[in-house]
Amino acid sequence: MRNRMNFNGLSKLVLFLTLLIFSASLISSCGDDKEALKEKKAEKYFKKAMQLTEESDYLEALKFFDSALKLKPDDELAYFNRAVIKHNLGKYKEAIKDYTKAISLMHEGGGEGEGGGGGNEEPNPKAEAYNYRALAKMKLEDYRGAIADYGEAIKLDANVAEYYVNRAEALKILDYMDAACLDWSKAGELGDEEVYDLIKKYCN
Repeated sequence: MRNRMNFNGLSKLVLFLTLLIFSASLISSCGDDKEALKEKKAEKYFKKAMQLTEESDYLEALKFFDSALKLKPDDELAYFNRAVIKHNLGKYKEAIKDYTKAISLMHEGGGEGEGGGGGNEEPNPKAEAYNYRALAKMKLEDYRGAIADYGEAIKLDANVAEYYVNRAEALKILDYMDAACLDWSKAGELGDEEVYDLIKKYCN
């Protein structure tokens, strides 16, 4: 009888452990399903926000970006696009916060540094985020901060004329004309012919 009781006890233990493992896998599966649903819902909010942005319904778009980020707080594109809207609405400090968050989440990829954004290639997203954050800093008259950000954009994607033109503007405001002229010259080399009028006016 004693041996039989031990066998029954072992059987019950095995059954209990099997149920426990099965329950754990079910919970894990439910958790995965829950995460997948959250991702899907966040994507839906993001797409709606982008649609509203295209329709220039910025305030409504902000609400949907907010909802998307509550569900997916590591979505750099949602932060970046929300920043652009805040920028367009004149909320420069809030925009800078969102650009900063987007930059912190972005990888270095998307361009190739020395030539990543030339021609018809897609621009480096992180470089674009630095450029946009610099433009917001310009609005707040933080010209040194803007120059630093334009420099980061250029490090990531050195073949975008716009970055040099924008940095030259900040340098001109601070009266660093030699540096501004060098940036205009580089922008000219990259195909921006309009800068030659600025070079004639300020650099000769």
